[in-house]
Amino acid sequence: MSRDDLNISEFYGRIIASYTHEIRNILAVIRESAGLMQDIMGLIPENDMPHYDKLTNSLAAVERNVLRGHDLSTRLNEFAHSSDVETAETDLYQSIDMLASLCKKIAERQKVAIKVVQPDQPVILKTRPIELLLTVFMCVESLFSSTEKESEISVSIIQKDSTAQIIFSCSAIKPDVRSLEDHIASTAQWELIKKLCLIISGEIQIDDPEKKLCLLLNPGF
Repeated sequence: MSRDDLNISEFYGRIIASYTHEIRNILAVIRESAGLMQDIMGLIPENDMPHYDKLTNSLAAVERNVLRGHDLSTRLNEFAHSSDVETAETDLYQSIDMLASLCKKIAERQKVAIKVVQPDQPVILKTRPIELLLTVFMCVESLFSSTEKESEISVSIIQKDSTAQIIFSCSAIKPDVRSLEDHIASTAQWELIKKLCLIISGEIQIDDPEKKLCLLLNPGF
């Protein structure tokens, strides 16, 4: 049996989904405990409590980070469930925005921001969710090395009849990148992107003059 015969993505998905539930339970306990401390502080006159301002600021920081942790664990849970089914009707914006939030730290290490532009209307397409997310990630990652530091990779989603387009554009290209097409074609991600496009009934195009990468998706399932 080869590695490709094993449902590795489902294995990872089930484990991650299980633990994100546990993380949210832990965050809920922390939030409730912080709330109880705030209630107790409210019963004591401010002047009678040493370091009142520091305690109040600390509890506010706990609340902010609990909310941030809950949001991240929710998105990670959504990501984990992407491997539950082989094909599914997928809201492209919600799916890609979720992925972008989980990849924020990866982008920050490259000194690049990822912005997903919300379309005017939801763009729903039947596709392979986990393979689509991997394709989007590979497209973004292939642009890291050509994108100027402290700039932005924008991801736009366009509906065209029964098909959809995902457009990746850079706000600033490095001066030494004369041809975006040649540069991307030389990256480690390019061959995998082309293979994934066959799986998701997609097509990848590079618009060199506009400095854009376009992923065309067809409802092939």
